[in-house]
Amino acid sequence: MVAVAGASLTGCNPAPRGRAILVHGLGSTAASYRHTAPFDLLMHRLVAQGWAVDVMPYRTEGRGPAQGATLQSLFTADPTGASVLEMWLEDYEDRVARLPWVDGPTMLIGISWGGLLTLQAAGRATVRPDAFVAHLPATEPRLIEEFRSYDLSVLSTFDEQSMTMPGLLSWATDDHRTGYQRTAELCARLGCDSREYDSLGHNTTPEVVANLTRWSSALLAGRAADAG
Repeated sequence: MVAVAGASLTGCNPAPRGRAILVHGLGSTAASYRHTAPFDLLMHRLVAQGWAVDVMPYRTEGRGPAQGATLQSLFTADPTGASVLEMWLEDYEDRVARLPWVDGPTMLIGISWGGLLTLQAAGRATVRPDAFVAHLPATEPRLIEEFRSYDLSVLSTFDEQSMTMPGLLSWATDDHRTGYQRTAELCARLGCDSREYDSLGHNTTPEVVANLTRWSSALLAGRAADAG
């Protein structure tokens, strides 16, 4: 097991009401999230709501081309993506085991590539989150330009029967990075809450942060479905 450092705002809430674990995308690292807009805004709004916030690191992380090259090397060895999925689940479960106990729900929030990983943890992890949020998730990872030559059939298959916890999926109809059709179809099958954007591209904005944190606030209040 390889332990990697992340970023945490747990100490900002002496008596947190829940835990929010953020999973970043290909262009970020766990350490950079705290100082990068609008993710810093997302973290601080979650803290203000009463969440203990942790940014999930994983072994394949690295900014831009560095992370893409690492994943390409792993996909060359295993085109299905099974080894990358196994590595991610190990990192996630190891991280969760190391975090202090919190009395309240655990919510996993993933963006882009992190959204794909979040959905996999929601369905396949030994200790699954109590709720999940996936914004612009790469549910069809082969649409990402640098991964088009790989099969990725295992990495893009979800254990939908196990994903019975509250969830929010959001996508943009003009997202040319990861697409949106498969995410919308997955959302319909899961029956989870949804948010569709028409002019967002593959971006996270203050408006997105406001919508995500409205849902997370409702989750703490026990009425997540009212915020979708």
